[in-house]
Amino acid sequence: MNAKVLIIGLMIAFGVLTGVLNVPGISGETEDLTKLYERSIDKKIEKCESQADLLHTSRSVTLRNYADLQVKKAQFLDAEKEMLINIMIQRRLEPKRYKIEHFLDDQFYRSITK
Repeated sequence: MNAKVLIIGLMIAFGVLTGVLNVPGISGETEDLTKLYERSIDKKIEKCESQADLLHTSRSVTLRNYADLQVKKAQFLDAEKEMLINIMIQRRLEPKRYKIEHFLDDQFYRSITK
């Protein structure tokens, strides 16, 4: 019985120490997040430009206006990429595609309403 308790205690202690010792790896994690966020922004820019190219020749005024909006969004994301990455890191935004896209859209729409 005491051997089981000792082994379980050692396993818990090892797990706690392993978790505590990984804390200095935060700078490497930040670099990974920076690269992930940058790739996400680049993909969003490509998506906006693709939609704009597709809809620019539409007969619909609404779709042409949406194409113009997508061009403005791509320009905003490209111009403010560093600022957006820094904000995402500061806010510790989860690296999930839908959260990143929501954040980027939100920042763009806030910028045009100022």
